[in-house]
Amino acid sequence: IIFIMIIFYFVIFTYISLSKNPIEYETILYGSIDDNTNVKGVIIREEKLYKASKDGAVSFEVADNEKVKKGDHIVSIKNQELLKDTEKELEEINKKILEIQSKREDLSLFSEDVKKINLQIEGILNCSIYELSMNNMTKIYEIKDYISKKMNIRNQMLLSENGGSIQELSNQKVTKELKINENKEKIFASEGGVVSYYTDGLEETFNFDSLDTLTKEQIIMSFKSMDKERYKISVLEGEPVFKIVTNNEFYIASYVKEDNIDSFKQGDRKNIYIKDSGKLNSLEVIIEKINPLEKGNYVLMKSTNNIIDFIDKRSITFEISKPKDGFKITKTAIAEENLLKVPLEYIDNEEVIKKIDNTNLNIYIQKSGEDENGCFALVPIKFGVLTVGDTIVHPKTKAEYQLRDIFTTKGIYVINSGIYNFRRINMDNSIQNDEFVILDPSLNLNIRIYDRFIPDAKSVQNKERL
Repeated sequence: IIFIMIIFYFVIFTYISLSKNPIEYETILYGSIDDNTNVKGVIIREEKLYKASKDGAVSFEVADNEKVKKGDHIVSIKNQELLKDTEKELEEINKKILEIQSKREDLSLFSEDVKKINLQIEGILNCSIYELSMNNMTKIYEIKDYISKKMNIRNQMLLSENGGSIQELSNQKVTKELKINENKEKIFASEGGVVSYYTDGLEETFNFDSLDTLTKEQIIMSFKSMDKERYKISVLEGEPVFKIVTNNEFYIASYVKEDNIDSFKQGDRKNIYIKDSGKLNSLEVIIEKINPLEKGNYVLMKSTNNIIDFIDKRSITFEISKPKDGFKITKTAIAEENLLKVPLEYIDNEEVIKKIDNTNLNIYIQKSGEDENGCFALVPIKFGVLTVGDTIVHPKTKAEYQLRDIFTTKGIYVINSGIYNFRRINMDNSIQNDEFVILDPSLNLNIRIYDRFIPDAKSVQNKERL
């Protein structure tokens, strides 16, 4: 009979266990979220746009983002059709010159110097294979300039000691090069600065003269992407070829809603956090101006840092404060409970002594936290166990205390032991969006990383709460 009763007990227990819905929980982890302070801004630079005065093919003399001086040769535009035959003839002349030079290179007075230069050219090419394969245009133009200078020195050495047929070819080469140069439009920098081949057609709209006249619509408008076709092969008359950013200072004009303007003070230095490829990069700015607009404010910020990082951007999105890291929980996990305030001195080893008539009974309790002063434990109300009006006894002095104070607070349900336990949370210094809340760990000592919590507080039934 005993054996049958044991089997029956286990059958019933197994049935109940299997019929219960599995507890869905999530784990408290460190994380961060956007704090709904995203702001759009427009970049304003002092930049001069250079346009083509004729149709033609473009050749570049400097690399993108390179610093140049006033008068530097930046690009050339040539009529490809007009010069096609001339360039072909020049190519044939160069081949003939090289053939003659190679046949008598060992007899040249400069043979050792020529070999040395050839080895230097070969060496720079071997060392730069990676940059060339990655289409690093800045590096490519550095290599081009280096090789061009070395080849000119070498060719001048060889041509200086040759006469006869090679001298005639050399004269033909000069004539063809002069014709090509005469039919090229060379564009020079009219001021110093940084060259950029990114253009968006707004260089003459957003400049230092427009700082005081921008409208809200201009600030928050959707901008087309900048022209990503750097180093254009050809251009039409009137098309932008490049621009020169002439000043290291740049401005960010933004529209900030009333809810977020408190952190902006005119004249202050401030860090903003710019979103770029999923990352947040800090930028120090000076708040130059704050002007009221409809339902917000026009905020103008100035920076002298990292102009190169913003030279190809017109519109940016930034956060006015760095996202906080902390305990990341779902908003739906937060519930509100009425908790009993139990003096801490009446608790001994997670138990209180409850007086029932003339009998004292030890009651096990689970604390949901403590009050701000650290004098009271906050304990969930459980009718029949501990509730308002119950009398408890001091474990040492035997003094009696009637529970009458209730503390209403927010919290989450933790189930580390498989039993629901309401834990108080402190929402001070927290940030949240539509889905998640980030709690400050220093203010939430009742919960810990890796605690298991119920993501939806409404799923916890009253009878299951402790």
